[in-house]
Amino acid sequence: MASAQIADRKTRDSAAPDVSVRLLGDLEILADGVPVPVVGDKCRVIVASLALAGGQPLSVHTLASRVWNNELPARVAGSVASLVTRLRRPLGVGAIQTVRGGYQLRTTPELVDALRFRSLLTEAATSADTERERSLLDAALQLWRAEPFAGLRSEVLERDELPGLVELRLAALERRADMDLAAGTPLPWIAQFHYLTAQHPLRESLWQRLIMALAASGRQADALMAYEQVRTTLRENLGVSPGAELQRLHQRLVSGAPTVTPPPVEVPQVEPLRQLPPAGGHFVGREAALVALDDLVAARAPEPWAGPAIAVIDSGGGMGKTTLAIHWAHRVRADFPDAQVYLDLRGYSPGKSLSPHDALELALRALGIAGDHLPATVEGLSALLRTVTADKRILLILDNVRNSEQVRPLLPGPGGAVVVTSRSQLRGLVARDGAVRVSLDRLAPAESVRLLTDIVGARAADEPERAADIAQLCDHTPLALRIIADRLSRQSSTSLGTLVHALQAQESVLDAFDTGDDDSTNLRIVLSWSYEQLDPAAARALRLIGLFPGASISLSAAAAMVGLPAKDVRVVLDRLTDTHLLEQKEHDRYELHDLVRAFAEERSLAHDSQPHRAEAVVRVLEWYVRGLNMVYRQLEPSRQRVGVESASILVTPPALADERAADVWCEAEYRTLVALVDWAVHQDQPGYACRLTWLLQIMINRSNRPQDQIDLHQIAIAAAASLDDPVLEARLLNGLGNGFAELQRPDDAERCYQDALARFQAAGNEPGEAQVLGNLGLVDTERGKYERAKTRSQTALELYRRLGDHRGEAVNFDNLAMAHFGCREYAPAIACWRRAFEINRRCGWRHNEGYNLANLGRAYAALNKHERAIAYFGQALLLYRLVGSRQREAITQLHLGYSLIATGDVDAAREAWRASQRTLDALGDARAGEARRALDTADAAAAMFC
Repeated sequence: MASAQIADRKTRDSAAPDVSVRLLGDLEILADGVPVPVVGDKCRVIVASLALAGGQPLSVHTLASRVWNNELPARVAGSVASLVTRLRRPLGVGAIQTVRGGYQLRTTPELVDALRFRSLLTEAATSADTERERSLLDAALQLWRAEPFAGLRSEVLERDELPGLVELRLAALERRADMDLAAGTPLPWIAQFHYLTAQHPLRESLWQRLIMALAASGRQADALMAYEQVRTTLRENLGVSPGAELQRLHQRLVSGAPTVTPPPVEVPQVEPLRQLPPAGGHFVGREAALVALDDLVAARAPEPWAGPAIAVIDSGGGMGKTTLAIHWAHRVRADFPDAQVYLDLRGYSPGKSLSPHDALELALRALGIAGDHLPATVEGLSALLRTVTADKRILLILDNVRNSEQVRPLLPGPGGAVVVTSRSQLRGLVARDGAVRVSLDRLAPAESVRLLTDIVGARAADEPERAADIAQLCDHTPLALRIIADRLSRQSSTSLGTLVHALQAQESVLDAFDTGDDDSTNLRIVLSWSYEQLDPAAARALRLIGLFPGASISLSAAAAMVGLPAKDVRVVLDRLTDTHLLEQKEHDRYELHDLVRAFAEERSLAHDSQPHRAEAVVRVLEWYVRGLNMVYRQLEPSRQRVGVESASILVTPPALADERAADVWCEAEYRTLVALVDWAVHQDQPGYACRLTWLLQIMINRSNRPQDQIDLHQIAIAAAASLDDPVLEARLLNGLGNGFAELQRPDDAERCYQDALARFQAAGNEPGEAQVLGNLGLVDTERGKYERAKTRSQTALELYRRLGDHRGEAVNFDNLAMAHFGCREYAPAIACWRRAFEINRRCGWRHNEGYNLANLGRAYAALNKHERAIAYFGQALLLYRLVGSRQREAITQLHLGYSLIATGDVDAAREAWRASQRTLDALGDARAGEARRALDTADAAAAMFC
């Protein structure tokens, strides 16, 4: 770039206006004090995000995540750059600077009201002059015009920035109210706190100020009514009572004592406390959790009226909660020079858990408070703890917590941090006390192998595949991995491969996970500590769900398994989720870790009678049979379905309102349904194995999984031998033949069809006979035996006509057309496909309509009537896209390409073949090779038409 151009650009940039941004209400943007209109939601989010950075750069990815709410466009950098270009027009070219990897706004924290708001509150918190503090608080609160970010459509921005701003404002209002209440001027705050408690009904500190203001204004009855209101609100929403501060305030109201703060307790000076247990070795992974805990300390509010920062590390047993908490505490202990306190509350250990009273006494004695100075009540002890730790930089680790009520009295004064570990999610602590949740899951596979290798050493490094197998058998659970690693360390001559075989051969996988040293290193006992805390309904549900073979289970299937209405089971599953014995991965869908499943199944075998387990098995199998019948009702209403096993089994099938709902259900449940067939056999339910297999054909056909078709039908045919039902065996043999035919194994297919035909004919079952004859006709067509194919298809067609089965009639018109097409008898083929299309259109079978239209396209292409063929292919593609048939769409695009080439439209042909190849490759269909070969000929074809 020429030097004059560079100088000119610098001049323009230096002349660019400073940008002021108001975010505490509707977004307002000013350049040198002049309002600037910014059009477009995405542009407004860009400005707001850059303004909150206070003149510091933001990365392209951060901006994109806020603009598109983490659903990023294909070209992130280009999309963000386009928005910035649009913004530079109204703001001025130099207002937004491009920096390495991102952008920055020409502004300062003083020009952004949200940042100015934070700055004023921080200054107020450190002011020793009460009048100056009052003035700074007033100045900050006056900046707040309405709800921040009003009109900005950014879920990420609201999630990351809004809660902190709202919390700061509420804390500032409370502090400002305290000043006026202490000065005897409560009246102006009554209306304000009435409004705030309505907006934040679970924030007890707001109710406390409202009650104090009412009482100070001589309105004791209204104050007592307000207390009753907050008590009811907390009970109905969280199932808890008001906290100690509110209860003490209520007692003073009832007794007629003044609602004033008692004089401060004299706190002795003590040596800093260092109670952290040693950090264990071999710590791997958990990077995201460590970052979340680091962020908690970094965001610790300096305001004296703010409470401690709280984190809840929650997970199931054996996931490494305590290890993480202690490891992190040692990393940051320098940030807490005044005290580092560790308490095991024994919430999920055998025996009695540590009560809040005893825990408070332990903490206060450790902090140097003599026993004769300790109050008698939990409330008194809790207040003393807050007083002792006020303005202290203290870290409190509360390990193995049972519930939120164990924690609340132990929360220290402002400036500290609390890390809680629990098998419960402690939802009340998160909702009421602002705790940050850090949930732990299993380790990633690579992390599991690394942990094993760190402990075992060279043997694990030398057998990486076997180490991965062991990690899988340990379900990537840290405790299980450590137990197995200890076993390997003690058995130096045992190879990893030998251990894998031993683990796989054990009758119960849990037998391997016991060091023999203490209960905390016996996985079965560790899991039992969580199980023993369950109420009977939750324990029963866990045991029965442990029998279920699927990787996950839906709420409705769980309701069938447990034998209760879904609304009741949801409550029970929520309790299991809260204790991490069950995981909720998505809405109304739950998952058991493999080792928890093994534990639950053991408990069921030990506690539930065989008839009780069998009833649960039958209920869930019946639920899936009825679900598949509902699928047929939506997708192929004319096709024969199987009846329910027993009308007396009280299960509610899934409500599938339309084709889309049926497809979604099929996709969600497919792998489970496949697993259920073999499971039904092992549960001595061969009838259900056969019914499920027969009903699954619709899903297998629509998703192109012929190998599943073969595998499942072979299992079901073996199971059917004990049922003495030749018609059912014939149906299954026909289905097995379909799988072989789809994999182009015509000899195997014909053998199955012939066996099925003999059984149908012996039973006098004409619908089955017609179906098999039509399939035999298709096999003949594939083999080039067109005359026999026409004979068999015609016989099947006549049978279906006599039976009044329109679907079968349409299918065999199609089969007959295929035989004529093979003989190059295009006119009768077209006539048959038109008849099939008319029937399918009249009956609303859109998938089959598409198939007929695509075949008509092929017929007209064979007659060199390519324009007409292209029209038919186009109609078929529309129908396939409507019904979501990707494979058929791709095959039609393949044929469409040939007709497009024939008309000279090479570019359109290339586009059709590329689309066909991509889809067929993704589906694993061998015809992808034909699409690739067609593309290779496109250049030669293009030269012909030049």
